[in-house]
Amino acid sequence: MKSNEKLWVFGCSHGSRDYNLDESQPSWPEIVAEQYHLELHNHCRSGYSNDEIFRSILRHRVDFRPEDMVIIQFTHPERVVHAGLTMQPSDSGCEQWYKTVNSDDFYYNKFIQTVAACRNILCGFDYYYGYVDPTLLIQQFSEPVIKSLVMPRAVLYPKLILHKGFDLGLDGRHLSATGNRQLASHWIQYLNNVRGRDAPA
Repeated sequence: MKSNEKLWVFGCSHGSRDYNLDESQPSWPEIVAEQYHLELHNHCRSGYSNDEIFRSILRHRVDFRPEDMVIIQFTHPERVVHAGLTMQPSDSGCEQWYKTVNSDDFYYNKFIQTVAACRNILCGFDYYYGYVDPTLLIQQFSEPVIKSLVMPRAVLYPKLILHKGFDLGLDGRHLSATGNRQLASHWIQYLNNVRGRDAPA
């Protein structure tokens, strides 16, 4: 693989270096990029909503090349942008707004729209999805049409919690150094399978 090929990663804090890592401990995007000899461009930011993740992809899409790899790590569906501010249910002062719009259909439909928009703008590129929050999504993925849209090219993070020893910290915490290594290993195994070849030696 050419050394100037890039790995673009978009998401929230679960793909950033903002928590639980010292300078000597790599994040999972760093491990994946090194494994495939890719130049890493990590645009994961703490607190990003899925709307903000999508806008970040839009800003950088002009720089994507067909030989690059793109990983989108979607975040919690209930984290939304309203009146220019990113909100989530745990934020103080947002209780009334969430009482007004709080429904699975609202979050689910908004999320599906974002996934569909990402798929449209990434057509022709080597792209993959990761999902941090299973609560709403797993319930809805049983619908065949939606499953065909959302699940291809996808790593569903919560499935990893079922494996003994996976300390991913997806229950309100963040990835530990061990969790980053394990998630990177899962991504590499998944990418090897769907791309039909092993990572470069």
